[in-house]
Amino acid sequence: MEKDFLKWVSTEDNQVLTFQMKPEHFDFHSHAKAQLTLLEGGITYLHTQEKAYFIPSYHYVWIPPHLEHKFSHQREQHVLVRNLYIPLNKKQLKPFHQEIGIFPAHPLIIETLKFCGTSIYTKGQEQYNFLYSLVQLLPQLSPMRFSLSLPTSNQHQLMPILSYISNQLHTDLRLEVIAIKFNLGVRSLSRLFEQHLHTSFLQFVKTARIIRSIELILAKEKSISEISYAVGYKSIASFSNTFLQTTGKRPTDFANDLLLK
Repeated sequence: MEKDFLKWVSTEDNQVLTFQMKPEHFDFHSHAKAQLTLLEGGITYLHTQEKAYFIPSYHYVWIPPHLEHKFSHQREQHVLVRNLYIPLNKKQLKPFHQEIGIFPAHPLIIETLKFCGTSIYTKGQEQYNFLYSLVQLLPQLSPMRFSLSLPTSNQHQLMPILSYISNQLHTDLRLEVIAIKFNLGVRSLSRLFEQHLHTSFLQFVKTARIIRSIELILAKEKSISEISYAVGYKSIASFSNTFLQTTGKRPTDFANDLLLK
């Protein structure tokens, strides 16, 4: 089924495809059509060969044509995926459409994909023309980009370090502490992050903690205070300020927005 599905969306024809589906479990793949994926509920990551992008509920991700990617999901029993696959030639690709982007979903996008469900539209049909116009309007409908991603690496020294950080976000993760644990000098560890992940150790840990805190907020099982300590912050104020700096919202506002969906 996976091969048939990918072959279907990879054809460069005059069809626009929409699917309402459960989470997919495809490995890294690419296709000729551009892809818009709206996520409702649960926790989802988009993976490229370089980064893992966190996608909150009721946000959509835009994936340019021919970009290799895959999705992974947590709490996937709560996830509903709405996909739009559309052929775009080079002249139709605005700068917006040429790179990955994650955005809060405008109500027009949500309602359109709900209405379409699982359908095939051919060039010339009113629905095809409407969806094409919607895609061209995305830069105006989605002026605020949500940017929260973690770089990844298969470098042999970094892999166990990244795994440790992911599993120990509630603990003391200062640079010197991790350097000692993995028998590295502070400068050597710092250099590994800068050379292979193109970010600082401090920035990586900060981003990992904020992403985990969003996962916990979405789970709705802990208070904001409990979450702040669960991701390694010693004060709620420090956590709230870092969350605001990273996401543009206070954690309480982020949680309250979820209740409105």
